[in-house]
Amino acid sequence: MANSNEIITAPVSIYDVQQVLGESSNNLVTLCKSSKINKWSPKKPIYYPSQSSPKIQPLTDAEFRNQNYGLVIDNSRANYAAEVVRLSANQVDFRYVPVNAPYRLSDFNGYDHSMGSWFTLNIDHNTYIDAGSAVPCSFRYENLGFDLDFFSKMEFYGGGNQHDWCVGFIMNPTDSWNTGTRTCWVSICGRIDEVLGDDKFRIYTSPNMPIGNYYVMPVIFSESSVDSSRLNPGGEKVFQSSMNDIITGDWRYMPTRALNSGYPPMLTLTSNPAPHPTINATMVIGTQESALEYYYLSDYIIKFISLPVTITIDDSIQDTFDVTFKFNGGNQITRTNVRSGEMIDIAPVEINTDPILAEDAHVNLEATITASSGAYGVVTERIIE
Repeated sequence: MANSNEIITAPVSIYDVQQVLGESSNNLVTLCKSSKINKWSPKKPIYYPSQSSPKIQPLTDAEFRNQNYGLVIDNSRANYAAEVVRLSANQVDFRYVPVNAPYRLSDFNGYDHSMGSWFTLNIDHNTYIDAGSAVPCSFRYENLGFDLDFFSKMEFYGGGNQHDWCVGFIMNPTDSWNTGTRTCWVSICGRIDEVLGDDKFRIYTSPNMPIGNYYVMPVIFSESSVDSSRLNPGGEKVFQSSMNDIITGDWRYMPTRALNSGYPPMLTLTSNPAPHPTINATMVIGTQESALEYYYLSDYIIKFISLPVTITIDDSIQDTFDVTFKFNGGNQITRTNVRSGEMIDIAPVEINTDPILAEDAHVNLEATITASSGAYGVVTERIIE
């Protein structure tokens, strides 16, 4: 069927397009320039490769992808947090570039009139937490077959490798919305391919953040814009800055649609949060299939090349959970969205035992467990006697 549930498939007819768009005209030019075209559909009339030298023949999937599905972002490079706030306040978004001749009816092959935004941020509206906690949220994106290449190909993002781009949030006090004179906070989630590949992540807050309400604005930034240690497990994930002095490098407001909330999403830090349940957990090091393996890298350094860990928590806690591992209170490794009874390998990691010789050192592994509901627990095991 060429038209099913507002999705057009070959063979495409003028009538199919006219009916799905709800246009009275059956003129191809009018239909290709219709204001009713859904910009979020990856298949729709676009320029290829350019307005000055367009292709007449039907386009391939790769050609649609290479042309960013006809979208650009009206979102200039931000030099200050205040500029990101302004862009967010105006909900600057992806813009569909309407086409001129030639007009290809074949561009409507695969057109989806009902597809929504590819990128959707989901956090609880007016989420009440204590400062220093992390807020679980999800960032849904429609995988249209571009495997994150969309971010590296968008002219707006400056090209390059998608691994060079990261995701985070600017948290701006609500009493200074759309101004450039107050203090804001920045939460660093991680590299974009890791964050989107995991689908779920955390908005980090600081114990130093004042009690009150904060607007939450998603941003994409270049890896060179922040200290690389903030992007690594165990690194500091949130920092404070002036609205007029935050950004060195490339920062962009990331157009999204917030679910279950007004715009923009708001976070409330309170001095009297609801108590979080305690998690009772057990931790097992090694399995029959995957044993603990390590060697002495030097007199004072142990290197683990296999460190399988299984954490089992109360049956009453059904959530996935995050785990921060600490070795002798030092090195930290974080794993997110872990499930009870799931084996994870946190190697490779190097442990500096100085001043105790590695062969004589004890190594303790502490796991701090935080469920997405806020439940919390700690478990410790000695992994080297």
